[in-house]
Amino acid sequence: MHPHDFPTFNESLTVIAEAFDMKLSPQRINLYFEALADFDWSQVERALGRAIKTCKFFPKVAEILELIEGSPDDRAQIAWVGAWAAVTTQGRYRSIRCEDAVVAETIRRVFRTWPDFCNLPAEGVEHNVKHREFLETYRVLAKRQEERYGDYLVGVFESENTRLGSVMDHGALSDQHPVGLIAANGSVTTVHEPLPAELKPLTAGTDETIALESILSDAERQGPLALPEGRVDETPEERESHYQRLRSLIVRDVRADRSSVTDAKMQALRDIAWRSDEDEQEASR
Repeated sequence: MHPHDFPTFNESLTVIAEAFDMKLSPQRINLYFEALADFDWSQVERALGRAIKTCKFFPKVAEILELIEGSPDDRAQIAWVGAWAAVTTQGRYRSIRCEDAVVAETIRRVFRTWPDFCNLPAEGVEHNVKHREFLETYRVLAKRQEERYGDYLVGVFESENTRLGSVMDHGALSDQHPVGLIAANGSVTTVHEPLPAELKPLTAGTDETIALESILSDAERQGPLALPEGRVDETPEERESHYQRLRSLIVRDVRADRSSVTDAKMQALRDIAWRSDEDEQEASR
């Protein structure tokens, strides 16, 4: 809420207090306003409306907060829904930011890394066990309000780019990169954020960029950067992820003078095929 919301808030809280035969001091009203200031007035207004219908006594701040955010079980389930939606829409190659940092910390505690979470089977015993562990861990961490958790989870692309020291995916000439955003309400969108400090964007016209474009152009002339046969079951997003990784591997090997364009392309294709087969074997267990 903003300071200009205070008069309306004051009036609403006073009316509710009268319904419970209470008279609020200015200090107590100010205390409630400050405690709820992180929320929009529309959210607070709805919670106050529910409070007068469901509370037997004048609601404490904690009760109003629960009416806004939901119960601990509700919040844990929303966290899981958002996290799993990010798995299916963003994938393991893209980094993730969580509006609710507890979601990111829960993933780290239960799965260690974002790519490891993305490798969780979509159904079955392991999925169900990890789902329950996620909910339990989230509820425990959410109670530790004094702790501050990191809200960022690194995907495969950023991890590899950091190791190589430059950007090789999602537009090599850009100073930003796409990041999946898990909102506090469980929705998932894609946003563009500045590159991490340890990564340097490739600048158009430099020797490095010219070399990169030349490598990719040579690779294209020797055949499309396609995946091996038998991968027709992939979604467009999965194929794009593999395509981007293939480009990165080609540039890495040729830039390091380890192989010719042809050899680098063949090695990259073998690497992609091996990783894909490994993923399928893991998913079938």
